[in-house]
Amino acid sequence: MTKHELRRYRWLAQSNAALLARLDVLRAKAERTTHAPSLAPGHGPESWEDVVAEMADIADVLHQRVLEELALMRRIDAAVRSLPDRERAVIEARYIDGKRWEQIALEFNYSWQHLHKIHAAALRFLSEK
Repeated sequence: MTKHELRRYRWLAQSNAALLARLDVLRAKAERTTHAPSLAPGHGPESWEDVVAEMADIADVLHQRVLEELALMRRIDAAVRSLPDRERAVIEARYIDGKRWEQIALEFNYSWQHLHKIHAAALRFLSEK
């Protein structure tokens, strides 16, 4: 388990949320769009079929990403659970909850240096997994 994989977990979750938001916009647009093409000036060539096709494309991407995210989440969860309590709390706060180093240091009442020593120990432990 690497720092990159831990970061990727958070990126996948954020990226999937953005795709879901786009899918909601497209659903609303599809509900407003008629099957007949508009000949009004200023209206683009985007038809109901175009909107539905884009929705299908996004749904396919989401499906693949969800499968990827689930596999990664399982690996990360198993690895993080194997950490000692203190290291697990730091890794979860940083990579899963997305907290800033300052927030974590305050929350756990650690100095900056001590927090980074715990983090480094956790990453070493995870790299052996």
